[in-house]
Amino acid sequence: MLRKTYLIPLFLATLFLTGCNSLVGMMVGYKELTQFNESDCISFLNESRQKFDCKQIISTVDQTNAVLSLDTAAEVFHDLYQPVQVLCFDGDSLVSWLVQCYATKPGSLKIDWNHDGRFNQFPPYASVPVPFGHLRLSHFQTIYPTLQPTTRYTVLIIYTNMMRRASRRAVEAVAHSIAGNKTDCTITLVNTDPWWVHLHNHPDDTPFHQAHTQ
Repeated sequence: MLRKTYLIPLFLATLFLTGCNSLVGMMVGYKELTQFNESDCISFLNESRQKFDCKQIISTVDQTNAVLSLDTAAEVFHDLYQPVQVLCFDGDSLVSWLVQCYATKPGSLKIDWNHDGRFNQFPPYASVPVPFGHLRLSHFQTIYPTLQPTTRYTVLIIYTNMMRRASRRAVEAVAHSIAGNKTDCTITLVNTDPWWVHLHNHPDDTPFHQAHTQ
């Protein structure tokens, strides 16, 4: 039986090998999460607030599973599972979606969300290469009732301290996009650490595993 130490990296490898730029690059800065540490989330929130005003939601295991089940089509399914994501909504419509596995130049080990200039505009130019217009902000609001934007644009930064470096650079990219285009938007950080800790302890208990074993 594989030791738990190797389960999460192998799970991530399954995701990253589906069309992503650099598996090795995505694993740079990886930290195994064996238990939930709220202080890590608070410190990340405080760091982010130095760049823009934002709130934070700590996503429960059930809430994260609900997000992962928003679309079970294989091409969308894998992107929903990426540990770090930026989703930009105009009203209820998802107009831009960027995920960490496309945040490196081909062959590079450096995570740079803006390596191709996607964040020089707002909303950023989407990196997800599949149709995603059917995903709505209202879907996320049903899962996260406290998500109540007060502006035209809403940005969700889904992150985990398992990949804090990629998460921090996603925040920096969003800050660059907003500042450069003087955009007023509601930003919410969605931390998924509880889900990754659960995956570490219960590797078979995920929609991903269930979808691939039926």
